[in-house]
Amino acid sequence: MSVTFFATTEDIVTFIERVFAKHSLTAYEDYSVPGAVLRSFSSAGDTATLLRSSNARLGLWFPEAMSEPAIVRIDLKAGSFRWTVQGCGLFWLSVGILKPPKLTASYLSWFTEAGARTKCRVTPGPEAVSWPAHKRVGAFLTSLVRRTLAAATVSGRPVLAGALGEHRSGLQLVEHLGAPFEYRVGAT
Repeated sequence: MSVTFFATTEDIVTFIERVFAKHSLTAYEDYSVPGAVLRSFSSAGDTATLLRSSNARLGLWFPEAMSEPAIVRIDLKAGSFRWTVQGCGLFWLSVGILKPPKLTASYLSWFTEAGARTKCRVTPGPEAVSWPAHKRVGAFLTSLVRRTLAAATVSGRPVLAGALGEHRSGLQLVEHLGAPFEYRVGAT
């Protein structure tokens, strides 16, 4: 499953604050800096600090939906290494890039039970996920983006309030930086 949407950094911070207000979770960076430990964040404030300092991709772990994720070492060339987080029940938040005059799309993605059972090959696997709880978390995240925080939509993609304001001031909404066209929000 996935939700594609347009959001500024402050929109993403608002999203994260709302998620932490409703659920117990830990946000993990997807990959550590080579040679460093993988960072995790158990509060909205710490996660917001990371989001304000970089375009992040986060693995969101909800203990109600999955047993603790695995932290796995990846050996790199030249003897270096990095760490990543894995688990079939993780939710992934990929934050869009703001590079004026463009803002790229952000994405929330996760496995459904059927998808995990056929495609997810990491540990902890599909059997470590409470699929009813996972489905409830997915429904909450989807509703939060599509209904609660959306100020407009463009081609079925929610546009959160900050992104809409910036778009009205001239910021182009694009799928990715090399996209051949931009989305335009009509009058709302």
